[in-house]
Amino acid sequence: MEERCTCGTVMVEGARFCHRCGRPSGGIEPTPEAEPEAPAVVAAPAAPAVTVVAGGFHDSAALRVALIAALLTFLLSVALGPLAAFNVAQFFVQIILLAGGGFYAVYLYRRRTGVHLNPRAGARVGWITGLFNFVIGLVLLTLLMLAVSSQGGIDAVLDESKTGVQVPPELLKSMHELFSNTGRLTVSVFSFFLTATMAASIGGMLGAKVLEKD
Repeated sequence: MEERCTCGTVMVEGARFCHRCGRPSGGIEPTPEAEPEAPAVVAAPAAPAVTVVAGGFHDSAALRVALIAALLTFLLSVALGPLAAFNVAQFFVQIILLAGGGFYAVYLYRRRTGVHLNPRAGARVGWITGLFNFVIGLVLLTLLMLAVSSQGGIDAVLDESKTGVQVPPELLKSMHELFSNTGRLTVSVFSFFLTATMAASIGGMLGAKVLEKD
């Protein structure tokens, strides 16, 4: 019996396809040609992300709030008493002001950025605040020493008969000891650095601890 294709053409014996229309014999569908695969797109390596440590020196917001808090703290220190602590009460006032500066810096940071600092980051902000306090004090001390040298020394500057200003004996004694002894001056500057940075760090850490509960 002749085998015919659906188009009516007599199929050649043993042929798998119709020689007229190309249809496969026996209902076998032709295998579709595989579509060529699209070339793989290789993504370019992403640029390494720059990590900014919150409250660090690379954090511009932290530097700004620390400077503001340091200036405010220094002005309050000048308003409430001399920079050097001549008695225990004034010393603790300075400690409280420095710690308050660190606390206030953390408060400003959170208010401006909306970021909740952990105690470690708060201590960093406070430390920077204390560092700014130290730098401000060191600059003013340097200017004061230059002014004293240009006026003929501390004795000439504090001479009541020339200036008409009565200087408290305790302050006069401390000024003499500070400016006439280089070693004492160095120790005083180093002590001020430690006091300013440590007190402000503690204030910043407490500020972060208190404010994170809000």
